[in-house]
Amino acid sequence: MDDDARPALQALRAAMGAAFDALPPEGLGQRLLELVRAGREACPSTSAPGSEAFLAHLGRKLASAPDPAAALAGLHGADLFLALACAAGDSAAVAGLERHVAKLDGTLARVGLGPSEIEEAKQRLRDHLLVGGASGPAILSYSGRGPLRAWIRVAAVRVGIKLRQREKRELPVDDEALALGLDDPELHYLKENYRHAFRTALHEAIAGLESRELNLIRLHYVDGLTTTQIGALYRVHQATASRWLERARSAILAGTRRALMDQLQVDRSEYESIMRLIKSRLDVTLRSLLG
Repeated sequence: MDDDARPALQALRAAMGAAFDALPPEGLGQRLLELVRAGREACPSTSAPGSEAFLAHLGRKLASAPDPAAALAGLHGADLFLALACAAGDSAAVAGLERHVAKLDGTLARVGLGPSEIEEAKQRLRDHLLVGGASGPAILSYSGRGPLRAWIRVAAVRVGIKLRQREKRELPVDDEALALGLDDPELHYLKENYRHAFRTALHEAIAGLESRELNLIRLHYVDGLTTTQIGALYRVHQATASRWLERARSAILAGTRRALMDQLQVDRSEYESIMRLIKSRLDVTLRSLLG
C-alpha cells in the first residue's frame, strides 16, 4: 500500500464501517488521493475542510449508497468537496454556490414565478441549502452522484413549486401514511395483516433508488410536475422523462417485491393479491408517504 494513501484509506474505512469491504481494493488509495486533490483545487481556501473531514463525509455518502463501488466510480468529487465546504461556511465555496443560484432565473420562471417571486425563491433556496433546519444545511444531503449544478436546479424547482402553491393539497391517509383501501374486505384484511411488512419493504425500495430516480418520484408525485415539465427541467424530451419516471416506479415495485419475498411466508395466491394491491395503490401511497 502506498504510504501516502494509507491515512486516506483509514479515514474512509472508519467512516464506512463494514460497507468499506464493498469497494474494490485495487487503485482505491490513488482514487482517494485524486478526489482530495480535485476538491482542494476546486476550493483552495485555507478555511475549507481538511482531507480527513472530506473523506469522512465521502465515506458516509458511500456507505448509504446501494452500490458503493459504482457510487465511487461515478463520483463528482470536486462538487462533493464544494458542498461540504459550503456547509462549513467557507466563503469561496459559498461564492461558487451563488454562481449556480444566479443562473436559476429561467428555471424558476418555467415553474411559473414572476420576477419578485424568483428573487424570493432564490433567497429561500440559499437559506435551505446553507442554513436548513434541525438536521443542518440541506446541501449536506448532496451525494456527489450527479453534477452539483443539476442537484441545485432540482432543489430550486421544489422551492419554487412550494412558493407558488397557495393551498397545500391534503390527501386522506391512514395512520401509517400507507394509502391502502378500507372499503373492500380483502383489502382491509391485507392491510391489517401486512401493514408493517409493506411499510418496511416500501421504505427499503425507496432507499435503494438512485438520486435522479428519487428526485423524479418527488417531482411528479409530491410536487405535481408533469413529464413535460420534468423534461424541460432536465432538458430532455418529454418521452425520455416519461421513460425515466416509469423506470423509477418499476424500480420501487421491484424493490418492494424483493423485500416482501424475504419477509413473508404466504402462498402464491395471497402473495399475488398483495402485489396487485400495492401496484394499484402505489401512486396514492407515494404521494402520501413522500409528501
